[in-house]
Amino acid sequence: MCLGTNKKRVAERKAAEMQYGGKPKQSSVASIAILDVWPRYMQTSHFKALTPASSSSKFAIWRIFAEWLPSHIKSMADIDALVCQNFLDHIGSTHKTLTVSHYKTNLSNIFKLLATKAGLTVNPWSLAIPPPKTDLTRYRAFSNEEVTAILSHVDAMADKFFSRYIRVALYTGMRAKDAIRFHSSWIKNGIIEMVPAKTHRSGKKIRVPIHPELSFLSNLQGYLFPSQHATYNKDRAVYSHLFTKMLKKLEIKSNNTGKVCFHSLRATFITAADDTMNRSTLQGIVGHGSPLMTDRYSEHRAEIEQIAAINFKTVSDRNNDRSLNIS
Repeated sequence: MCLGTNKKRVAERKAAEMQYGGKPKQSSVASIAILDVWPRYMQTSHFKALTPASSSSKFAIWRIFAEWLPSHIKSMADIDALVCQNFLDHIGSTHKTLTVSHYKTNLSNIFKLLATKAGLTVNPWSLAIPPPKTDLTRYRAFSNEEVTAILSHVDAMADKFFSRYIRVALYTGMRAKDAIRFHSSWIKNGIIEMVPAKTHRSGKKIRVPIHPELSFLSNLQGYLFPSQHATYNKDRAVYSHLFTKMLKKLEIKSNNTGKVCFHSLRATFITAADDTMNRSTLQGIVGHGSPLMTDRYSEHRAEIEQIAAINFKTVSDRNNDRSLNIS
């Protein structure tokens, strides 16, 4: 039994070496024990620059990986591409592709920073391949009746923050992280011009006309939601959870066309606006790098024709004005 298992492991290792170009070479430097990896990583300047939320997330990923490792692996030098690949396959069996890629990126970063001290000349994570992206979450747009129900409900709550937060997301197509940090400096000549958090590295801006429903932005000074912005930085899910609870109360549910959550407000804007403007203009407004991503949101347009024709008419009119240079 043991002999067969060993032969199987040898065969798997040889197959991996053929696929990934061999086991990462080690130098004569003593490697870092698995139990010492995280403490050593905490000493790096990269770790010290992380936010508390990021460091906590990265530690959770490392802990899951360390607990998964077979007992015979004692140091970083024992971890090759086959081990990394097996771990990604393990995570991929219960998580989405984007999550698996997130695991790989974080673990690869740790290995890269400690490679010299661990005696590695090749980062084994660079040879591991996440599963293909076949499971992207699709968010469905809200119907006209659902939008009316949502806005009526938050208005009845007399919660100025939640009412405005939802409207900013709905009438600009902004993601939750951008809507919560809305700042007066983004408003220029009736246009919202800003760099989304998701594309901050590239510096790519979006330009969105201000819809009449967002008239409360006219006299804004500083952050629109200063205290809530601070709360969001500590717990990014807090307001999304509140929104999801509200949807449950209103009996607005996910279905075979897609999931409903706070991000559905963005899907609703994109779907409605797609009926009133050309695709390249819409891409420039919502910040999508590819028309394929825009298609993911605007596939089910028929159910909200009223929103496209009425609520977003001003968006269409403003984008037909070439002097705004929105595209």
